[in-house]
Amino acid sequence: MLAAESALDADPASQMANYAFAVVQYFRGDLGAFRAAAERALALNPRCSYTMAYVGRLFCYSGDWERGIQLTTRAIQLSPHHPGWYHYGILLNEYRQRRYAEALAILQTINMPDYWVMHFITAMTQAQLGNRSAAQIEVERTLRLCPEFELFFGRTHLRKWIPNQPDLVEHMLQGVKLAGFRLREEPDDCGN
Repeated sequence: MLAAESALDADPASQMANYAFAVVQYFRGDLGAFRAAAERALALNPRCSYTMAYVGRLFCYSGDWERGIQLTTRAIQLSPHHPGWYHYGILLNEYRQRRYAEALAILQTINMPDYWVMHFITAMTQAQLGNRSAAQIEVERTLRLCPEFELFFGRTHLRKWIPNQPDLVEHMLQGVKLAGFRLREEPDDCGN
């Protein structure tokens, strides 16, 4: 937080300083400050596909799907050779709407074979489609790339990334469990 604030103090017109401040505010849980800083960063450099894609993803994760998809789509258009993670917001939107075949089609275009996130998302999507054996293969790949996955992943982890969307968090947890991951149990909000 201090570094992002210092960068803004040094140069309030810096697109990257505003971007960094936006990301910090997002993970601090101040979505209003996130949105304001993200929009400033985008206004300062409206052709930076990286910033556009990253804050677009966070807009999606915060529940502003329309703005997030708009930004993500524009980032993809600006950078024809973009990294696969640019699609995360769009991908999660398909999963959220239970359009699992569409989500899987997006996953198959993302070339990130050594990134555990892609495998756990593929596992939960395959499980939701009823493809048990394909889901199990992805569970094994996830655990090979990230052996501690089942120890840290769960409701608390998802809420950090996806605030204010408890239904989506539960839907993702359902998919992860359906895929065959054995997560450590976390109490719900009532302490149960």
